[in-house]
Amino acid sequence: MKENLTETPTTADFRRWVGLAVVETGEKPATISRAIGASINMVGEFLRDPKRGITLDRAASLEDYLRSAARCAGKELPPVKPAPTSLGVSA
Repeated sequence: MKENLTETPTTADFRRWVGLAVVETGEKPATISRAIGASINMVGEFLRDPKRGITLDRAASLEDYLRSAARCAGKELPPVKPAPTSLGVSA
């Protein structure tokens, strides 16, 4: 049986993607937080504080919600990818 392995993005890469997704969907961070069952400030704090981590379970819920919100708005969000560097290699 072949395993389907994917690379887990860094927290910084995921944070950049969430920021993009929030802009694309027009959703407010507090609304997103409530929708995924998190504290009202969770998404806003995650976006503002580069030292704030996120659990894999919470990240999955956040991604699922944002992709669904984008589809409802007739948009498609890009995959979560590492940010390119000036050398073309991810940071």
